[in-house]
This record gives sequence, C-alpha cells and structure tokens, in this order.
Amino acid sequence: MKSQPKMPKDPSTIALYFAGALAGLIISSIGIIGGAGTIGSGDDVMGYCFLIAGIGVLVLAIWMGRRGTQFLARLSITNLELVTGTLPHETEPADVETITNALMALNRRGLPYRVDQSIDRRGRPVFTVRTRVEEVRWREFLRIGSSRTTWGIRVTLKPGGHYTWHETHGTVIWDANAKNLSVSYQRSWFSGRVAGPTVTTIWAPDQPGSTTAQLSAGDIKIPVFSILRAYGWRPRFDWWGTMMFER
Repeated sequence: MKSQPKMPKDPSTIALYFAGALAGLIISSIGIIGGAGTIGSGDDVMGYCFLIAGIGVLVLAIWMGRRGTQFLARLSITNLELVTGTLPHETEPADVETITNALMALNRRGLPYRVDQSIDRRGRPVFTVRTRVEEVRWREFLRIGSSRTTWGIRVTLKPGGHYTWHETHGTVIWDANAKNLSVSYQRSWFSGRVAGPTVTTIWAPDQPGSTTAQLSAGDIKIPVFSILRAYGWRPRFDWWGTMMFER
C-alpha cells in the first residue's frame, strides 16, 4: 500500500501549497504562451526554452495542488462531529433523500444558521444556508456595532451525484435599539471571505468561546460540504481549487 505523505505540523503550511500551485499556474501559462509566440516569430531555441520551462512549472503546480488537497482532506476539524454527527465515507453518491435528511438535521443542532430546502424550476433540490439574523436569540451574537456581514451558500444537487454552489454575503443593519433590521444579500462567486485551508476549528454550541466567537464563512461551509462529500457527492470538476473554496 502506498504510504501517505506526512502531514505538516503547522496547518498554515497547507495554504502555501495552494498559493504555490496558483502562482505556478500563472507562471507556467506565461512561459507556455510566451514560448509559443517566440517560436512563431522564428526564435526556435529561445521559444523551446520558454516552453519547456513553462511545462516544468505546470507539472510542479499540479503536484503542489494535489499535495495540498491530500493534506486538506486529512486535516482534522475540531467540533465538526458535534455539528454534523458521525459521517460515513461513501464512495458512491447517496440518494437525494439521504442527503436531504443529513443537511436538514443541522437545523436541530442549535446553530446560528439554518438550512432551507426548495426545488428549482428544473426540479432539482436546492439548499440555502444562511445565518439566523432574523431571530432575536442570535442578534447579539451576530451583531458588531450597527451592522454585520452575514454569510450564506446556495447548493444545487444535480443528476449523477454532482452539485454546484455559490456563496452569498449580506449586510445586516440594526437600528439603535436593535428591534428592527434589514438584510441585503448579494450573490458572489468569490466573496473574499473564504475561510481557507488553515481552518482547524468551527463553531459549535456549548463549546468554549461559543458565545463570544465571531461566525465566519467556514463555520457554515465546512459542515455542509463535509456532509456532501461524506455521502459521495462532488462538484462536476473536482480539482484542488474547489476544495480550497469550500472551506
């Protein structure tokens, strides 16, 4: 059996693999495109040097991305089981009913966010996850000053065990006595608030700091995508970048 690479002691090292992979993709693209252009202009020697260097950097970038993904998949998340319960390790996609039950069970765990289910116009199940900003019991926890950015994700289940998703963020505005609020949500593919691969702890009720800690995007996304992946569901194009943005 092939041995797995040793996990880095510092989880922040995992982020360096993804940063290196992204930088490598950019540099390799420049090298390959520049090499092809140089060859086209008649300078074959210089062009092939750029081309070979670009391909070499591309191979390194792919390796770094895959290695970072391996580490990310093995990274232990504190409090995850308290939020999701014990998860399986399915290799084939579970049926929609099983996924629905697992996701909707999050609503029974006393979390500051909720899962709503709907059906889109194509008949596909859609799950919307948003913070409970409208509930009085969570207002003080979620509020900082007079406004607070709140998180949300929208996941659509597609045939073949695949899902698509996008992230939303919204601004919640309270009045002076915190009795009224308004919420304005905006759709965003990359909102700049992705928790990232270095997250090792998520929010859970009745845990140290649970009443004072700030809720982040990762506190919502990690449980949802952990459930989907545990039951065998994946994005259609499941490359290392997708897992990085699911945290």
